[in-house]
Amino acid sequence: MNIEQPTMALTLRRMERDLLISRTKDKNDGRRAIVRLTSHAEDLLPQIEAISDAINRTALGSLSDAEVERLLGWAHEVSENLADSDKIRDAVEALVQPASPHGP
Repeated sequence: MNIEQPTMALTLRRMERDLLISRTKDKNDGRRAIVRLTSHAEDLLPQIEAISDAINRTALGSLSDAEVERLLGWAHEVSENLADSDKIRDAVEALVQPASPHGP
């Protein structure tokens, strides 16, 4: 997963606030933190998994197993394409050319 550091930091702060995770300093490397689910979060896992399964069944209900596999493959490809910042930059630069001061 390509998650930006500020997004991850905010997510972890919120999860800690909601008592879903605990963080402790790594004894061997003070720059690192060990993140663990709390017992409260572990108690919620069966409910979270049931909700996730229900959402997936609803979203994918009319698709065959083969169609779901193709969809997941395409989603992975799209994610990989977006992760390649050079491709994105090149595509944007090809579309957005600086205006010439002397006209077209």
